[in-house]
Amino acid sequence: MNRLEFLRECAILISSAQSYGKAPKGESVWSIFDPDFTGVLNFANNIFAESRSVLNKDFEVPPNNYTWNDNKKLGDALSDWIAPKCNTQDFNWQVVNHTQRTMIECVARNYNKTVWVPAQSYWQQDYLSSYHKDVRVFDTHEQITKNSILIIDLPTRGSLQIAHNINELFDLCDARNVHVTLDLTFLLLSNSHSINVDRDCIKCINISFSKLWPLVAHGYTIAGYKQDFGPHKDHYNLQKGVCNQLIQLMHTYPLQSYVKDLQHQQIKWCNFLDLEPSDCVLHAIAPEELSLYWTHKYWNANPQLEEKQICLSTLFENEDMIKRYFNIDLSGRFYDI
Repeated sequence: MNRLEFLRECAILISSAQSYGKAPKGESVWSIFDPDFTGVLNFANNIFAESRSVLNKDFEVPPNNYTWNDNKKLGDALSDWIAPKCNTQDFNWQVVNHTQRTMIECVARNYNKTVWVPAQSYWQQDYLSSYHKDVRVFDTHEQITKNSILIIDLPTRGSLQIAHNINELFDLCDARNVHVTLDLTFLLLSNSHSINVDRDCIKCINISFSKLWPLVAHGYTIAGYKQDFGPHKDHYNLQKGVCNQLIQLMHTYPLQSYVKDLQHQQIKWCNFLDLEPSDCVLHAIAPEELSLYWTHKYWNANPQLEEKQICLSTLFENEDMIKRYFNIDLSGRFYDI
């Protein structure tokens, strides 16, 4: 059995179990499909291309309650929890219902400025152009004009890496009065990357927790603003109750140990599949033979941007079922089956 055959059989096994409610669907929990050949096969075709969190059966969302000081408490808890990855003390944090809300608000509030996005980015020109008249793509830093807006995801989708010259980009933004909005969602899942956000140019940080924790449809996204950049009023009072839940989750699931547990599973499966682990602990770098499952095919509308990786979350979740089905213990390699 070759690697693609093994993954295809795993995908159909898991998809069939999902159709009967016997395996978790992760972020696709709302997707209902018939347990017939066509329904199972269609769902199986995307099963390793969907970048999503691992549904841990022991994971619990704490009860929702509300106090007026929760936003401040959230900022303090976040600063300690995320400290190994970045420093967030200078930002005022609010709960928002989705990362898209942060980006749309950013471009709409700066309607009279040029918005720049990198060529390799999740936040693409076509999408943002629906909300702003002047969105441009840059290939080199020098293309970015003075007094403009930069939106960038770090690590950048495509490579899931942070460029070695990222500080040079921030130096240029400081010098040219370019206001930067960062999407740091995948930084939480990075094995090795950290970033210094103590820069004048960085005005907004967005972090979604839905890739780290199984928080499907809860809207657990936060945006941090410098005082001179973000909304002056709290427009998200109805979301304040989520602050306390996030604070409790941070206390229960420390970032470094949670990611280390995921990395342990990543390395185990990469060894078995003879794949190179990605810096993102949910992924593996995938060769051409596995192009069917490359993750960009699930989320990306830009044919020029490729993310040649597969998501391992469903393998983590269904390890026991897979081992029983193939009568394996994952101590060898896939070609031993």
